[in-house]
Amino acid sequence: MTTLLAFDNDGVLRDESVSYQRCVVETVAFFDCGRPATEVELTESLKQSNDDWDRTYKILLARGVNDDFEAVKGYFQDLYLGKNRDFSGYINDEPWLADNTQLQSLSERYPLVIVSGAPLEEIRYTLQRNRASQYFSKIWGM
Repeated sequence: MTTLLAFDNDGVLRDESVSYQRCVVETVAFFDCGRPATEVELTESLKQSNDDWDRTYKILLARGVNDDFEAVKGYFQDLYLGKNRDFSGYINDEPWLADNTQLQSLSERYPLVIVSGAPLEEIRYTLQRNRASQYFSKIWGM
């Protein structure tokens, strides 16, 4: 039997909380006449879903704004990844939480893998940006 170490991406390797929250707030404002999501809406939406696209859409629905889900998701991603999906957006503001020296040490003893609900291309970009790709033998993402 082989032992491997599995990591989540969001909140374990990188801290995406501020960038995702910023995208929710700004996307709601874009679709609702400049009115950003409130702290109460953000807190309540976290109780309902861990999917930030879904959270954003449901905040808008609760306000009576009934835009297309794909349009909401698209604008959110424009903010997060950049309009051309060139990784020029808020994803670059995310702090790296892992210690690469420790990841290297662990990867010499065990296969390291990532299991995450984050999109695969975002995980790969984050690993490359933080010079940690070489430590992970497999990545499972959306």
